[in-house]
Amino acid sequence: MMDRRDIVRVLGESLVGGGFEGRGRRFRLAWPDLVWLVELDQVPRTDRLGISLGVCPAELASDGRPDRANDCPIIFYPDGGGEPFGLDHWRAWQALGAASDLADDARRLALSEIGEAISGLASRVTTLEDLKQMAAGGKMRGFVRKDARILLEGGDMENGPMG
Repeated sequence: MMDRRDIVRVLGESLVGGGFEGRGRRFRLAWPDLVWLVELDQVPRTDRLGISLGVCPAELASDGRPDRANDCPIIFYPDGGGEPFGLDHWRAWQALGAASDLADDARRLALSEIGEAISGLASRVTTLEDLKQMAAGGKMRGFVRKDARILLEGGDMENGPMG
């Protein structure tokens, strides 16, 4: 039976195999225009591992690029399934729960699929323009800070959308 450390290890191996750098619970994939950050944390009062995927456009990194996913202006939660990840919500939920009765082989496969979905998105969306197209296509389910929303809608920080 896989425990939380095993879940973190398998998911981390999948992320590194997909181009992310890091170890433990934090991973990073940097492009000239964007940085993607993954953070794996225990969901409070549960046996589940939570995944935060942050993206920070260079234009919004005036104080330097963030080190933590939750400090990014755009945050996704891949274990929620659906767009833009295409993951089965229930299977991802089970794979991330240490007490789940999911067989180890099935869990490893599901964790690899989660890592591949995250890496695939971060490898396809490498520029601000890609991120804008993703937002325009309605594929941005997550938290988007106000300044990021303005930037994604084609505005500037001083004059708002459509500057």
